[in-house]
Amino acid sequence: MTKDQEVPEDTLASRIVISKYSNFNKLLRVTARILAMHQRKPRPSFKNAAKILSSDDITNSENFWVKEAQRTLYEDIGKGRYKRLCPRKSEDGIYVVGGRGERWMEMSHNKNLIILLPYDHQFSRLYAEHIHR
Repeated sequence: MTKDQEVPEDTLASRIVISKYSNFNKLLRVTARILAMHQRKPRPSFKNAAKILSSDDITNSENFWVKEAQRTLYEDIGKGRYKRLCPRKSEDGIYVVGGRGERWMEMSHNKNLIILLPYDHQFSRLYAEHIHR
C-alpha cells in the first residue's frame, strides 16, 4: 500500500451497503435490527435482532442515517457554504435549517424541523423518493 492510498474507515455505516437498497423503509428496518444487535441492553447479542421493532428503533435508525449523510456537510458548513440557510444543530445533533425556515414553521401547521441533507448522498435520494410516494 502506498502513501496516496487511504484505508477506508471501518464504521457501522460503511458495513451497510446503502446502494443495495431501493426502499427507504427496508433500509430503516434492516438498520434498526443491526443497531439492536449492537446497542441493546444488557449486552449485545443476535437475539436482539429477532425482537419486534418499536417506533423508537425506526426513529433511531433514521437519525443514524441522517447523521451519516450529514458527515459530508460539516466541512461545508464550517466554510459558510450554507450560510443563507442559517444551519444549526438540534438537540439530537442533527443539522436543521434555521432563519426563514423557523418563521415559516410558526405560520404553518407543520411544526417539524427542516433537516439539511446533502443532495448527492444515497440516503437523500431514498428519503426524497419515500416522501414523494
